[in-house]
Amino acid sequence: MTLAAKTKVLWFFALFFASACNGTSSPPETSTLMLTGSTMGTTWHATIRGRPGQELPPAGRMQAQIQGALDEVDRTMSTYKADSDLSRFNRAKVNQVIPLNPLTADLLRFGLDLAEKSAGAFDPTVMPLVNAWSFGPAQRKDEAPSTEEILGLLEMVGWQKIHWNADQSGISKSSAGVALDFSAFAKGLGVDQVHQVLLDTDLKNFLIEVGGELRTQGEKSPGVAWAVGVERPADYSGFGTDLEMVLPLHNQAIATSGDYRNFRMLEGKRVFHILDPRTGYPAASGIASVTVVAANSMTADALATTLSVLKPALGMDLLEKHFPQAQAMFILRQADGFKTLRTDRFPEPRL
Repeated sequence: MTLAAKTKVLWFFALFFASACNGTSSPPETSTLMLTGSTMGTTWHATIRGRPGQELPPAGRMQAQIQGALDEVDRTMSTYKADSDLSRFNRAKVNQVIPLNPLTADLLRFGLDLAEKSAGAFDPTVMPLVNAWSFGPAQRKDEAPSTEEILGLLEMVGWQKIHWNADQSGISKSSAGVALDFSAFAKGLGVDQVHQVLLDTDLKNFLIEVGGELRTQGEKSPGVAWAVGVERPADYSGFGTDLEMVLPLHNQAIATSGDYRNFRMLEGKRVFHILDPRTGYPAASGIASVTVVAANSMTADALATTLSVLKPALGMDLLEKHFPQAQAMFILRQADGFKTLRTDRFPEPRL
């Protein structure tokens, strides 16, 4: 089992194949590569459109480059691989410095910054709670953790317990039991790594998807934006099958997090997989789903988790103060159905 085995489940119907929702097909002179593979316990897809007259690189070469970029993220940040940066840190003793791959270090810096800005609604040290609620690599339990257990685990959670060494190349923990989990934003980073690989190969029009995290570049065809469908949340009776809307995206990333797909039944109760690091319990924000559109997938991925924990008003305040370029749509559960809230500049839906 790999990194994404416990990550939040995102539900986009990515309308990126030749028969995308607008029915427009590419001109005959425009070549297309459609690639797929596996990573982080899920799948990835890439659709690459050549410019008119452009000869695309060989499919095998692009497949290998994309897979290599994703494998590096999984190799360094998995909580299921014993030799990953995170696994080595999680086993480390108090004050023991663990060197980090530069990619891991950069993601951790972003995560610690978001933890501070969100006052702990996002926290990469949430792993002890993830295991306690049976969403991580630890052995699954049939019962929910007790109040006493939660209180004890909260002593191990807190971004302030992570400390950098002098040259910022490694980290240590100030308390026993502190452990990192990047499942809330590692897939997003993987998408961004693939995005850079494709740009470096002189490709200008593509869509990348890893386990539901998507990022677009350029156009699907001349004058036609990439289109991504956002699924309407279910009422807990099963998976959603209807589209809430279809969004045209222009050089943007999108991520959705919600409460009805990735859950466990513990003691007869449905337990939502996104945990509130401040309380130790599953998030209780009343939010069915949050969709975030941002400049990159790492940011969209992490913010979708954060906003699922915060109440909508606090989430919107976080975006306004610290992430003004990101936009969000909240779908709230109410007694008579769902209510939708959007930030002012959330993309206009196609339908």
